[in-house]
Parts: sequence; C-alpha cells; structure tokens
Amino acid sequence: MTSKTIRQSFLWLLVGIFAVGIASAIVLWSQIKKAIQLVASGHGLDTYNTPWLIEFNSIGALVLVASIGIALLVGVALRIRAYLEVKALERKYGIREPSA
Repeated sequence: MTSKTIRQSFLWLLVGIFAVGIASAIVLWSQIKKAIQLVASGHGLDTYNTPWLIEFNSIGALVLVASIGIALLVGVALRIRAYLEVKALERKYGIREPSA
C-alpha cells in the first residue's frame, strides 16, 4: 500500500469513528430524555428489561449516568492535579535527563 492509500484509509477510519460517536451520543441523549420524562410522570420505578435481560428502571439509569459523569470529573481533576504537581517539581528542581 502506498502512503496515500494508507492516509485515505486512516481518514475513513476517523470519519467512521466520529460518525459512530455522534450516533451513540444522540441515542444516549434520547434515552436520558426518555428516563427524565418517565420519572417526571411518576413512572420512574417501572422496570424494563435491557437487551441483556437485566431488569432496570429509569431512576437507576439516571443514577448510573450521573455516577459515570461524576467519575469522569474526578478522573479529570486527579489528572490535572498530577500535571500541576509535575510542573511544580520541574519549576523547583528543573528538568533533569536520566543518566544512562
């Protein structure tokens, strides 16, 4: 394969990943919207079966989505804190190359 065909294949791969990501976000948003409507109408504890035949309810789905969001925020905060610690150490001691 030439470099042009490799680049073209890689571009199509990125377009496919982007399209699937957008479609997944739209489906997730519609599921969250449906769960909020069910909870608002008083049917939040009505159970339904997931595609894996697990009984679930709308309140549980909203709690799951909220906990995933909180976990992602905590992860980002820890990542930023670690980055700032490394930068502080580099300012204090300078960047040293490992001796080989």
